[in-house]
Amino acid sequence: MINWLSNQMDLLFIEKINKKEDWNLGISVFFYKWFLYSYPYIIMEMRKEEPAMKMLAINPISVKKRMIEFLFDYLFILTYLVFLFIGSMLIYIIFFNGVPEFTEIQSQWLVFLTSILPITLLFTYLDYAKNGSLGKGKAGLELVYQKKTVQASLIRNTIKFLPWQIGHMGTIHGFYSEFDVLSISLSISATLLAVLLLAMTMFRKDKRHLGDLLSHTQVQPKEE
Repeated sequence: MINWLSNQMDLLFIEKINKKEDWNLGISVFFYKWFLYSYPYIIMEMRKEEPAMKMLAINPISVKKRMIEFLFDYLFILTYLVFLFIGSMLIYIIFFNGVPEFTEIQSQWLVFLTSILPITLLFTYLDYAKNGSLGKGKAGLELVYQKKTVQASLIRNTIKFLPWQIGHMGTIHGFYSEFDVLSISLSISATLLAVLLLAMTMFRKDKRHLGDLLSHTQVQPKEE
C-alpha cells in the first residue's frame, strides 16, 4: 500500500514539475513521500524497548561502595542547599528588606517546591538518563530496570526522598505548634522510614529498598 501511494506521488510530482505548474504542491509531495517511507521506522523506534535486565538474587555490592554512593550524593544535595540558601537570602534582602513572615502552609510549600521537588526530579532524570546519580557513578554502580521508564525512576526517587519530606513537614509544623504530638509523630515516622530504607539497602541479599521493589529496579555493580 505504501509503495503504491509512493508511486502515485512520484507520478504527480513529475507531472507538476514538468508542466512548471505548482512548486508548492511538488514540495508538499516530496515531504509526504518522505513521511510515507519514514513512518514505519519512526513507529519501530518509538516502540523499541531496552532489553529487560536481570535482577540479582544475591547482589555483590559492598558496604564500602554504598557508603561512597551516599557520601557523594549527600555532598551533591548539600551543595544545592547551600546555593539555595544563599540565593534565597539575597532575594529576601534585595526585595523584602529581610526575611518575610510566612504562614505554616506557605513554609511547607516553599520548602517542598525549592528543595524536595527539584532534588527528586533531578535524581529521577539522572537515574533514567544516566542510569544513576553522581554517587553511583563515583562508586562504580548503576541502576538497572526490569522495564526502563521515567515513571519507574520517579517512583523510586519519590520513595527514596519521602523520609526527607516527612521530616521537613514535622519540623516546620513543630516551629508553628511548639512541637506538638503531630510534629513529633511525623519526625519519628520519617526517622523510622529512613532507617527501614537504609536497612533494606544494606541487609537484604538483593540490596533493594522499598522504592526498588515498587519500581522494579536494582542498583548493581557497573559492567566494565
